[in-house]
Amino acid sequence: TTAGAILGPFLDSYHSAFGVLQYDQPFSAQLWSTSSIPALTTTWWVPLLFGLAGFIIGWMYILLDVVFGEGGDSTPRGVTLPII
Repeated sequence: TTAGAILGPFLDSYHSAFGVLQYDQPFSAQLWSTSSIPALTTTWWVPLLFGLAGFIIGWMYILLDVVFGEGGDSTPRGVTLPII
């Protein structure tokens, strides 16, 4: 969730950088770039959207593992050492 909220706007910023989309009320952060090409151009709801997407995707892994029986006993319990 946190990773999606932090990294998502930076990935979304590529859309703005290449003219794929424009926001009505964007905010920009210069960070490591120049003023003509900011490192981050996004809007207020983008971090919330990517954070929610990360939350849903994370819980879907857990839910689908339970539904399809992929969790629990499939993980090894310990490491066995070879007999020498």
